[in-house]
Amino acid sequence: MELIKCPNCGEKYSPSYRECPFCEEERSFRRQSGRRTPQRRSERDRSGSNPLHIVIILILLAALGVMSWMLFFGSDDADVDTGETTEDVTPSGDEQTPPAVDDPPGIPDVKDDPPVVDDPPVDEPPVVDDPPVVDEPPVVDDPPIADPGTDVSNAALSKTDFTLPVGESYELIVSGTTVTPSYKTGDASIATVSESGVVTAIHAGTTTVTVTVGERTLSCIVRVKGADPSSSEATVDLSGASISNTDFTLAIGEKHTLTVRGTDLSVSWSVANSAIATVSANGTVTGVSAGHTTVTATVGGKTFSCIVRVAG
Repeated sequence: MELIKCPNCGEKYSPSYRECPFCEEERSFRRQSGRRTPQRRSERDRSGSNPLHIVIILILLAALGVMSWMLFFGSDDADVDTGETTEDVTPSGDEQTPPAVDDPPGIPDVKDDPPVVDDPPVDEPPVVDDPPVVDEPPVVDDPPIADPGTDVSNAALSKTDFTLPVGESYELIVSGTTVTPSYKTGDASIATVSESGVVTAIHAGTTTVTVTVGERTLSCIVRVKGADPSSSEATVDLSGASISNTDFTLAIGEKHTLTVRGTDLSVSWSVANSAIATVSANGTVTGVSAGHTTVTATVGGKTFSCIVRVAG
């Protein structure tokens, strides 16, 4: 092993020392009482003389003398110097005992990371099965309630067979329902029928008037008698006969009665459109809805017309 030579004292020491052990020993000696062991001196004598060592020794001796003087004169209890001088001999490099070398500063223990604590389990709510689907009973629609007004099962005519002399009129009436009927004659040359059901005898003979109510069909036989040549009606002059109005206006629901002047013969009345106005057997006209229509009066084979206007 290669030794290191101290630049201060010239001694060689092991590189395992941080600094020269001989110099350290000298410093320790100065800090203590100043005594040196003979063994150390004998060892230095055996190590050989060195000029630098001599200088150091002289300095140390001088320092030792100063310290001894201070101890002797500075303290009453100081020990009397026996005159014996001892020198501390620095051990040679081969015989020196290396001082304990401090371990390098230890690396602090690295504490293990704290164990990872799992989050406590979260209790999930139990899964609740959906309640079984209960089939609902089928919805049974209530049977339709028949409107007594639209029921035609009880519809009936006021007459199913009647006789009229030529020129006379009769109004057929449908009962047992509010459904508007429609009228039709089998032979208009014998008898006519208006939309409101007024039958007028035109010529001697027999015909049938058909009445349709909803899905039902009703029939009435109309017998027309010819005029008796001996009767006064056959010789009546109708040249002066006239209708009381030829054009008038009604409000909805308002009534007005028409007459035929200049004759005493029976008058039959009919209307072209009963949805706008109706006319009774005595010539009373009633406004039904906005619009206009024609009312016809028939007397002894002669007709008279009147325009009826219904204001909305």
